[in-house]
Amino acid sequence: MLTRPVIQHIEGAAESDGREPWASGRPAAGRWTGAGYALRLGIQLFLRDQKGRYRDSLLGASWSIAVSILLSLGLFYAQRIGLLTVGDWQNDYLPRAMIGFILWQLFTDAWRCGPEAVRESKPMLLRAAFPREALIVGKALGVGLQFLLRWVVALAALIPMNLALGPELALLPILSIPLAALGIGLGLLTLPLFVFFRDYGAAQARIMQAAMFLTPVFYPIPANGALLAKLMRLNPIACLIDGPRQVVLDGTVADALRWAVTAALAFAFLAAGLAVFRASISAVSEFMGD
Repeated sequence: MLTRPVIQHIEGAAESDGREPWASGRPAAGRWTGAGYALRLGIQLFLRDQKGRYRDSLLGASWSIAVSILLSLGLFYAQRIGLLTVGDWQNDYLPRAMIGFILWQLFTDAWRCGPEAVRESKPMLLRAAFPREALIVGKALGVGLQFLLRWVVALAALIPMNLALGPELALLPILSIPLAALGIGLGLLTLPLFVFFRDYGAAQARIMQAAMFLTPVFYPIPANGALLAKLMRLNPIACLIDGPRQVVLDGTVADALRWAVTAALAFAFLAAGLAVFRASISAVSEFMGD
C-alpha cells in the first residue's frame, strides 16, 4: 500500500529535477513532459508496490497463479467424467479452459486497476501534487506482471500435453493488450461510481460473475441459435479472449476482422476512461478527503 514514504519520494523527485511545485498536479516544463513524468513515476510506484506486496504472504505470487490452475483442473475433471459438455473443445479442453481463465483474470484485474489505485493512494491524492496518471501506470504494470507470471506457469503445464504449439505462444501477451485496455477503460469510466457509491464495489463483483458466464472462458460459444449463443457473440470480451486463445492453440484467428474492430473499440474505451479520470479525479480526491 502507498503511504507516507511514497509521498516523500514524489515530493523529493520533483525537487531533484529542479521543478517548481505544481498547482494542477503536472510538472513544469523541463526534461520530462507531463506524460513522461507520469510514466517514470508510475514505474517507480510499481517497483515499490511489488517489493512490499507479498512481504507477509506465505506463498507470495503463487496464490494468484494457483487459482487458475486448480480451477482449470477441476473443470477438466468435470468434463472427463461427463458433467460438463464442451462441444468442439472435447479433445483439448484443459489448455483452452486454462488460457481462457488466465485471460479472464487479466480482464478483471485490469477493471479493478483504477479503483484500487485511487483507494490505495488516498494519502498521495490529498497531500501531494503529481500527475495522477502515474497511479494508473503503476497499477497497470502490476496487472501485466501478474498476467505474465500466470502465462509462464501455464506454459509449463501446456508443454507436457503434446499439443501442436508453435512460436505463436509468444504472441499471447501482445494480443492480450486490447483486453487489458478494455478492462482499464471500463474501470476508469466507472471510477466515480466506485468512489461516490459504497455499494457499487459489491454490485460490480456480482456483475463480473454474471459476465463470466456470458463469455467463452470455460466453454465454447454454442453452435445453435440459442439466446446464450447470441449474447456471447455480441459480447466484446468474448472476441478479445477467443482471438488470442485461437492464435496460441489453432495458429490463427477465426474472425480476424471482428477481433481487430473489437480491439480498436477497446482502445477507444481506454481513451474515454482516461478522459473521465482526468476530469473527475479532483472531485474524487475532494470527496475522499471529506
